[in-house]
Amino acid sequence: MIRQVTNPRKRPESENDYLEQADEFESSGSKWKAGDPAKALRFYQKAVTAYIEGLSRFPKSFDLAYNKALLLYHITQEKRIAPLVGSLLELLKEALDAHRLALTIDQENPDVLFNTAQVLTSFAEELNENADQDPGFKKQAVSQLQEAVELFAACLTRQEMEYTQLQEIQGAADETPSSNETEKAPPTAKRAESDQGEQWAVVLESITPDTLIETALAQLGSLSSLATVAAPTTSSLLANLSEIAIPIVTQKLPSYISLLPTSVPEDALGNKSTPFLVVSNSSSTFHPDAPAHPTNPQAEAKIEADLAVAVFKSALSSAEYKSKLASSETYASRIKEAFSSLIETTNTETTPLPSSIQILSAYADALIDLADAVTEMDTDLSQNDSATTRWTSLTHAQDLLTKVTTLLSSPGTLSSNDLDLPGRAQIYLQRGDIELLRSRLARLPSATASISNSLPTLLKNAGVYYRGAKGLAGQDGNEQLRDEASIKAGVVKIAEGIWGGGITLATMKENFQGVEADTVRETVDEMAEEGLINEEVRKVILS
Repeated sequence: MIRQVTNPRKRPESENDYLEQADEFESSGSKWKAGDPAKALRFYQKAVTAYIEGLSRFPKSFDLAYNKALLLYHITQEKRIAPLVGSLLELLKEALDAHRLALTIDQENPDVLFNTAQVLTSFAEELNENADQDPGFKKQAVSQLQEAVELFAACLTRQEMEYTQLQEIQGAADETPSSNETEKAPPTAKRAESDQGEQWAVVLESITPDTLIETALAQLGSLSSLATVAAPTTSSLLANLSEIAIPIVTQKLPSYISLLPTSVPEDALGNKSTPFLVVSNSSSTFHPDAPAHPTNPQAEAKIEADLAVAVFKSALSSAEYKSKLASSETYASRIKEAFSSLIETTNTETTPLPSSIQILSAYADALIDLADAVTEMDTDLSQNDSATTRWTSLTHAQDLLTKVTTLLSSPGTLSSNDLDLPGRAQIYLQRGDIELLRSRLARLPSATASISNSLPTLLKNAGVYYRGAKGLAGQDGNEQLRDEASIKAGVVKIAEGIWGGGITLATMKENFQGVEADTVRETVDEMAEEGLINEEVRKVILS
């Protein structure tokens, strides 16, 4: 939970004074978040305190309530700052409560509707991650995701109305030019007057086709999460999810995407884009001729939408399989069908590199989920066909992530704006996990000779990937991922020793130097739960 900090400054008098003070603290926090997360958090805490104090004097201030809520959620998304606060669940609950307060002040504001739905989705996903701590977490997560879907729908309805109104106003203005400049002010501009008589203009962003697409995709994402979290569930709930998704996929998204241009307008010099700076782990490169923005916004939006649809179809198929409403063969074929056309686009030069990376990564995730689901349903690992499905899926996922690794390593191909792409450290960690999952199949009595003989190679590969992830995470300053990769690399060494003829206690301790014992225990337990190691390895390490 964010603690309040006493601000030893002159007490603000007006609503705007509080907004300015909080904004100053937020700006300072943003400057320090990369170099000194703890210092950044202190500034963010001061900003939250300013918002709280402001709301105590101006309880109906939407701006104070909205900005406070937004900052709290922002902190939960900062991977280097959130762990310093404490429980992520408590922080998300605090952010959700703040958004609900903002909603009570303005129930029709599309921004707060969208953000509240977003917080609900994040909170629900975190609850599901911790479902083993409390049996009620899963039910709570399902309820929150259902509410998120409803809020996204309400937000989209409001945005559609505002977009239509804006188009009508712009059309009327084009037909009837006015000499009065004040009449040309955006219809969304509002003016507020402070206690001192000063006027402050609050200009809300206009609704654009991109805005509509973003909200529709967010709603579809919440439906995907709901299918995942709810499983196993009833056929009626899954049918309801499909019913909600169909108009989004077949009507709304195509309609919104058609409003986008198919090319970027040229400037006065005939340039279609501005130069941009690419920042990598090792260097910064200036590209004067490379596009900084989409060259075909409509085509790229379609790829993004198609990917979201594929992810939803995969989540729905997984839920149907876990609910015993579909076979593993049907599940596997539906994933292949969902991604087949998208995978073809990654082989063309017209598809932007970030899009290709996202497609390949999402397909790999879907295949790993398939293998996990089949393992979960076949608990005794006795069915040869399920083992074949798992091996094929994991091998294909590894091939896809090999391509992702190559694309992420290509010099000068990604801009600093591509922040939602997976990092190389995370991909290497995931590839190590896949090799351990495949090694589990190689140890089955029913494994073919070729698969069984691949065990030493699989373990060796896993160690290489984990050590690579450790090094890359260290470069990125991601201590949590670095420690996880370090522990997993040590576990692989121990597993090699156990399955290859024994290992000494001294060697075991050397593998975890520099990492806290509690962190080692927690990571090893998680590896056992995820099927990366068997109980024998777990007991040897933790005994």
